[in-house]
Amino acid sequence: MVFNFIISSFVKMIKYNQNVLHLPNDVGGNPYMISKKMNEVGISSSCMVLNKNQFYKENLYDFVIYNYNDCFFVREIKRFICLSYVLFYKVIFLNFGSTLFTPFPEFRFKHESGFTYLKLYIYSIYRFLMFELELFLLKFLKRKVIVQYQGSDCRLKIFCINNFIYNRSSFDTYTKHDHEIDTFKTKQIQRIKRIANNIYALNPDLLYTLPKSAQFLPYSHICLKEWKNFNYFTRRDNSLNFIHCPTDRDGKGTSIIVDAVKLINDNYNDIIKFNLVENTPRINAKSIFLNSDILIDQLHAGWYGGLAVECMALNKPVISYLRESDFQFLPKEMAHELPIINANPSNLYHVLEKLIKLNTSQIVNIGSRSRKFVEKWHDPNKVVRFLSNDNGIKI
Repeated sequence: MVFNFIISSFVKMIKYNQNVLHLPNDVGGNPYMISKKMNEVGISSSCMVLNKNQFYKENLYDFVIYNYNDCFFVREIKRFICLSYVLFYKVIFLNFGSTLFTPFPEFRFKHESGFTYLKLYIYSIYRFLMFELELFLLKFLKRKVIVQYQGSDCRLKIFCINNFIYNRSSFDTYTKHDHEIDTFKTKQIQRIKRIANNIYALNPDLLYTLPKSAQFLPYSHICLKEWKNFNYFTRRDNSLNFIHCPTDRDGKGTSIIVDAVKLINDNYNDIIKFNLVENTPRINAKSIFLNSDILIDQLHAGWYGGLAVECMALNKPVISYLRESDFQFLPKEMAHELPIINANPSNLYHVLEKLIKLNTSQIVNIGSRSRKFVEKWHDPNKVVRFLSNDNGIKI
């Protein structure tokens, strides 16, 4: 099995020699779509992931390093073999601020004892040394390294709690090692910075703690031709179909959303039909989005997520919390054109109350503006052109 993996990996790497590689994961689908669109414009690009994205049924990637049934040693051998990517590709996109050998910090196994602790401690040393080797090879071989940060890979919990009234970090499950985790993230940002030609953040709040040279980059994870909706509005009676699709209930503000919807329905004769969608493959979720009217996205992060982009592309109005102080990191035109209905945990009820009183044409207008916004700012073709120009990648 490992021998077959070695042969197939080297054959693919030789085939794609001297081009672009996206690794080591596909958080949010962004790396895959950028790689796909690069190939469409003549930039030979590959996507290498440690694991398949759980929300995609289909296999989208050129390299999937781990199989579901691989044991620990087989996984590490495969990871080591794939380090040879540094020999074959000239431009490397590191996604989620990670490399193949991102360190395995001690706080992750501090609770262990005896032989288990010793094994994990030795493994953490191995991972750190391999991580430094990976960075050295990228630097020594003069590879162009482009880093994309997406959220928890660099968001500092203590900074967010101290500076933002509403923030995603307050709901992170870790508490005992907050300082250690933030310190680890800060060190990782500095280590990656040593080899990075350019750094991008997909959420504007991340730019408070990333290097000053970092730039905001919009989500670009969907093909707009595949995300079209000609039936702008599904309203059949006086009710409105709302959806909420949390991957993390606490972080998204689900309990606040459920309570606000219930209160609206108590006061306005069940005017909202509410659909809570969880653990649904992306291919199935799309049909649910099409049959809904409005998405309630998230109430703590200060920005909208990839799901909001998908619903806006389908002409659906989106409610989400936008932290206006973060707009300083956006293009001024983008900040001005945002069609998102801004709501936070304190005013969600009043926002919903105003929304249900809008007539059909007003809601359709918000949905139409949302689609145009996505076409202008979240088109992967435009993002690829920007990345190519910004990093000297010839199309």
